[in-house]
Amino acid sequence: MGAKPGGATALQRARAGDVEAFGIVCLELENALWRQSMLLCADQAMAEDLVQEALIIAWRRLDSFDGSSRFLTWVMGMLFNLHRNMARKKQLVLESELKGTGGNTAESSGSLMSNLVDPAHDPADRLLASERNLLLRKCLGRLSDQQRSVVQLRFFLGADLGEIAAALGCPEGTVKSRLFHAIRKLAAMEDLRETVFGTNLEKLL
Repeated sequence: MGAKPGGATALQRARAGDVEAFGIVCLELENALWRQSMLLCADQAMAEDLVQEALIIAWRRLDSFDGSSRFLTWVMGMLFNLHRNMARKKQLVLESELKGTGGNTAESSGSLMSNLVDPAHDPADRLLASERNLLLRKCLGRLSDQQRSVVQLRFFLGADLGEIAAALGCPEGTVKSRLFHAIRKLAAMEDLRETVFGTNLEKLL
């Protein structure tokens, strides 16, 4: 949530059932949630859906927020879980459709694959026009879902290990292990090494 007294007050009112106060909290979170959502899927409509659904779930589960992490980190964990579940569902649909084609034509399979998993030609890619952001998204995509989640929470939100563990519902030792392996994998990517992000990663090894 941040250290703003007004934000903390809004969260307290929201936890007491004040819908308008939760709206204030959402406004404070939406930019950070939007950026991470776009890094995950690079699709404007999908990113908006992810953010909205994560905030809806956060509202419904507000009583379970125990303050062991920042509220933003807690909601971000929900967003990552939603994206992971969505990706799994897409994969199931893809496999089902490919089986339905009987593997007769490479053209139909390629078209289906493009529609489901290839955002390269989506107009929303223009929102990530920076080559650095595009490269970073590609490199993050090479990580497992679990590794990507800890990297984004640690380096893009500045969450500490305890916060990440609380948000993802796993032991702190597991977070350390995932982060270590993710950093090693990212640092080994030649196309990422020339960026500031890649340079900073190498310093952590």
